[in-house]
Amino acid sequence: MYNKLFTKILDSSIWLAPDQHRIVWITLLAAMDEDGNVQFASVGNVASRARVTREAAEEAITAFEGPDVDSGDPENDGRRIERIPGGWHVLNANKYRALVTKAIVREQTRIRVQRHRAEKEAFVTNVKSKSNFRVTPSEEEAEYDSVMNIPKSQREAMRSGAPKYRTGKPCKHGHTADRWTLTSNCCQCTVERVNLKRAEFLAIKEGS
Repeated sequence: MYNKLFTKILDSSIWLAPDQHRIVWITLLAAMDEDGNVQFASVGNVASRARVTREAAEEAITAFEGPDVDSGDPENDGRRIERIPGGWHVLNANKYRALVTKAIVREQTRIRVQRHRAEKEAFVTNVKSKSNFRVTPSEEEAEYDSVMNIPKSQREAMRSGAPKYRTGKPCKHGHTADRWTLTSNCCQCTVERVNLKRAEFLAIKEGS
């Protein structure tokens, strides 16, 4: 089992706790399963795995089960764990697990887009090198779409299960980008709307 340790722990109240408390906390995170449960039957087991005294483990567990007025997380009044049959449950485990999932999806999307662009650029370069005539950007895209089997209509995309399709016709804002299969909305318009919303949110946040 692999559990991600966020860098922000260095700025959390747990990092202001005694050394042995930090050791016990990291031990709990390392032993946590996908549901946020730590299967230690007793404090003695915690002490053994964390390599601290039983007294130090008891103090740490008591502190983690109680409220923390210095915690930057208002949920559960800063409590970090609660006792469950067979061990303890890390209360904010699902929250941070979701952040990890988002980070993974974001990285996978970045890699997928980067690979797609590299493949398209390589294909266009290959077409140019083999052609004795000048290839226009629209011809490049048409040739690439043909080889990559990009659907030309929403119906075709739905039938093949493709998430996007390309008609080559501009949307109402002049974009000739791909369109989403489910909504037929322009992908470039979607990106611009998201960027606009993000900019508005950041402006409001900075002004508050």
